[in-house]
Amino acid sequence: MKHVAVFGYNRLSFEVASRLDSELYKIVVIDHDPVQLALARDNGLEAVCIDFRSDEDLKAVGIGSRIDTLFCFFEQDSDNVFLTLSARALDKELNIIAIVDSPESAGKLLAAGANKIIDPYEICGRKIHDILKRPDITDIFDHTVFGRHDLHLAEVHYII
Repeated sequence: MKHVAVFGYNRLSFEVASRLDSELYKIVVIDHDPVQLALARDNGLEAVCIDFRSDEDLKAVGIGSRIDTLFCFFEQDSDNVFLTLSARALDKELNIIAIVDSPESAGKLLAAGANKIIDPYEICGRKIHDILKRPDITDIFDHTVFGRHDLHLAEVHYII
């Protein structure tokens, strides 16, 4: 089982957490806002309140030991950059995925040690383009991937 820490509870982090298979992933939501933590608990998620600026608090929730993947979903890019720097210092192998609000922050997050940057505005723009330019293919793809939870995709590498 993979252990996932989701920092910052909001609509995006809810969507991610709800789509991860609970048999494969143990998810903990971490935030410093008691209201957001209550929402996470109401949605059936384990939620913990810590100060993400404290290395000791990060270690206490498993950064540097049991957490395999960390999602940085704070509203402020500066909080995500700080969290990425701190987590990377504690665990060189940690998989860190961060969202950005402004495109200028992407380079900072990569420099801080994030493995993957997600720009929701870019993704939405691509999706709208695909809906307009290739509506049938987009519809088929969406129904195939998002309509069936039992669909499993795999990447096959051929050695020649």
